[in-house]
Amino acid sequence: GPNGAGKTTLVGCLSGIVEPDAGRVSIFSEPFHPEAVSVKRRIGVMPADLGLFEELRVREFLDFIGRVYRVDSQTAASRIQELCEALELEEAETRMISELSSGMRQKLAFAAAVLHRPELLILDEPFANVDPGATAMLKDWLRSFVARDGTVLLTSHGLESLERLCDELIILHEGRVRWQGVPETTGRAWQVTFEGRSFARLEDLYMHLIGGQTRQLTWL
Repeated sequence: GPNGAGKTTLVGCLSGIVEPDAGRVSIFSEPFHPEAVSVKRRIGVMPADLGLFEELRVREFLDFIGRVYRVDSQTAASRIQELCEALELEEAETRMISELSSGMRQKLAFAAAVLHRPELLILDEPFANVDPGATAMLKDWLRSFVARDGTVLLTSHGLESLERLCDELIILHEGRVRWQGVPETTGRAWQVTFEGRSFARLEDLYMHLIGGQTRQLTWL
């Protein structure tokens, strides 16, 4: 959905960061609310603002996350080492989070979301500011996570990536679901039929639903 469609608000409601004004949230067939600690322990969240503690060093932050989710110290140390190596954060382990680049901060937030091996991952724009190599690695990891019966809910403006990555798609506009469905795939071909029209690209379907015009700047 476009900026302001409600994607981040929805993610906040589904992760306990924002309390809904109306309606109900159910996760793992259980009612979910900001105090539902038993459910929160089973999910991993990467919010839009990343939720990092600027005054901590990278390793201190990940150690803290491990303790919050009650991961035993030996297991947490092993997972932190593996995550830092995979995300190329080893040299940054002793640095203050406030000193990190935007891409490194994004990687650190992802590491914190998956450290406790959640069953459900909720990721708000997980590939923003991340270099192509790390993006490819993260996508491979997410595919493996889903293959092991995990579930991922993510938001993104990268429509081409969503076409190749997601099993089901939702387009939001002005706080409402404008379209939800599973694309038909034949080999690498991607196709959606909506209101009697066939769309070969997610971008075409998006523009059909949301509309909008490309405006030319007068001084260019």
